[in-house]
Amino acid sequence: MKKQIIKLYYFFKSERVAKYLFEISIYVAITIAISFVMPGDLFSTTISTMIGFVLSAFLLRIIKLLFGFLEDKIKVSGDTKELLSIYHADKSYKKTVILNGTQRDFIYHEVYMNKGEYELDVIDDENKHFELDDLIVNCFLDLYSIHGRSTKNNEDTIRLDSVRLCNGKMTFFTSRSNFFNHLVTNRAIDYKLMDNLRLRDVYEYGPYLKPLENSKFSNHIGINALVFLKGNILLIPKRKGDSTISKLCVTSSIATRLQFPKNGGKIDRDFMFHQNIIDSLETRLKIDLNKLDESRVSVDFLGVGQNIYEGGKPQAYFAVQLDYDSSEYPLLLEDYETIKMKSQKEGTIDRDGRIYLACFDSMKFISNEWIEFEYVNEVIYKQEKKIVYPKMKNTGKKIKKRKIQTGYEKSYMINFWHYFNK
Repeated sequence: MKKQIIKLYYFFKSERVAKYLFEISIYVAITIAISFVMPGDLFSTTISTMIGFVLSAFLLRIIKLLFGFLEDKIKVSGDTKELLSIYHADKSYKKTVILNGTQRDFIYHEVYMNKGEYELDVIDDENKHFELDDLIVNCFLDLYSIHGRSTKNNEDTIRLDSVRLCNGKMTFFTSRSNFFNHLVTNRAIDYKLMDNLRLRDVYEYGPYLKPLENSKFSNHIGINALVFLKGNILLIPKRKGDSTISKLCVTSSIATRLQFPKNGGKIDRDFMFHQNIIDSLETRLKIDLNKLDESRVSVDFLGVGQNIYEGGKPQAYFAVQLDYDSSEYPLLLEDYETIKMKSQKEGTIDRDGRIYLACFDSMKFISNEWIEFEYVNEVIYKQEKKIVYPKMKNTGKKIKKRKIQTGYEKSYMINFWHYFNK
């Protein structure tokens, strides 16, 4: 009997069961409410049931979106003022970004600003694997559960252990971790475990941020790049609602973790500071590399630093210029047949919903969480026979600028800070 009760407990505790019970309850409640408003014969009952179903589906969609936003805020604090009060010993952490006469403050620690004074190098140890601290291991399931409304699967990641000047070269030391380690450390740093205790309070309590070599977090390398077309057109993706962070927010043109080289290649200087960006043009922006003339691509490594919002997660920042205008850009996109012929696992985590071709000079802050900009076109994702491929929304020759107001990712603004201070 005891075993049966335990099984029943875990059955109802599971997220999927709770989700279904919640949806059924909403449907029944709305249907009953409408039946009171529309009492009568079988026809009226059928109509009220149909209306109840439609309203229930709409309400559940709104609730899921709200829960998604709430999840992000529970996992990682975006409160710049609070974080500046925690990490108050180093005044250089406070950064200001100005867009079109509007400005906002952010918190960030630059590790290395690339001014070209040092040769760059990478020393990768593929046999060194990051291990979670005992406290995090004991709380693993609780920390993992907070990502319930995010798409996730475990994969190896490339960790940045330190950045040091060695033999006249600025050297990046890398090793291995995995994506689940990331979810229960950097990406759950402000989740309250008990009595308002957070991982930030235990491991990154200030007043300084710990250097990378002393960090207890997974710290895989994030890649952020601003990608421009001719005419100061900036490519701005908007995340889907199932991303692990920054749901339905705009991000850097390329906003991803450092992926492994294709065909088992080495993680070296060329890959870290150039080739991974070329690869990301394909995996993140859906550009067909067979159509791309790489002589018309300029990659500028701006620097690397620690994202304090995510507990010191390392981010490498770039600016990329594509020598194509907005009318040529659609010709670079992968088509249905191209994607059909190859298996693309990339992009299943933190996927984009669309990409705006935005006027860079129009960008401005309208609040601490929202920005506004004008765009001349957008890439949307069409689906045919379960294959998703990019397509330009407006195919007419006449350009009509449109304006949008939307939320933004904090590390996106740090990409701008690096770009303006290069």
